[in-house]
Amino acid sequence: MTEKEVRDALQRWLFSIMGVTVIHTYQGGTEPAEPYGVLNLTMSDALHPHAIVDEFRQIDDQAYQAPVRDWYWRFSINVYGPEAATILRRVKTAEKIETATAPIRPLIVHETSQIRDATELLNEEWQTRAQMDIEIRGIHRDALPIDTIEEYSFSVDRA
Repeated sequence: MTEKEVRDALQRWLFSIMGVTVIHTYQGGTEPAEPYGVLNLTMSDALHPHAIVDEFRQIDDQAYQAPVRDWYWRFSINVYGPEAATILRRVKTAEKIETATAPIRPLIVHETSQIRDATELLNEEWQTRAQMDIEIRGIHRDALPIDTIEEYSFSVDRA
C-alpha cells in the first residue's frame, strides 16, 4: 500500500468514528467549519529488519521481487473546535471494538496515544484543540525489477 492509500483509508475511518470533517495537513484551501480534524503522517517504517517472505512475479519479460514486510505508519491527529478531546476519545473507544475497526481492514489500528490538550492563542483568541497519535499497521509489498540468470554453463577441469 502507498502512504496515500493508507492516509485516505484512515481519513475515511476517522470521519466515520469522529463524525467530523477530517482534512490532510498541507492540503491548502479554506479551513472547514469547527469542529474538524487534521491528519498528518509523521513516520513510517518496517517493524522488523527482514522480510517475512520474498514474492517473485513475472510481468512480460521482466522479473520483480517484492519483500513482504510488516509496516507501521504513525499519524498525528489534531481536532480543532469545541469538545475536541471528547471527539478524539471516540477513536480510543473504537480501537477496542472489533466491529468498529473492521472498515479499515486490511490495516490494523495498533495503538493510540494519550489525548493532549493543545489549546493555543491565535489572533488574540483562544482556539480549542486536542491532539493524539495513532499507529496503523499493515503488510507492505514494494516490488522492484530484478535481473535473472536464465541459463549458465560452466566446466570443471581437473588439475
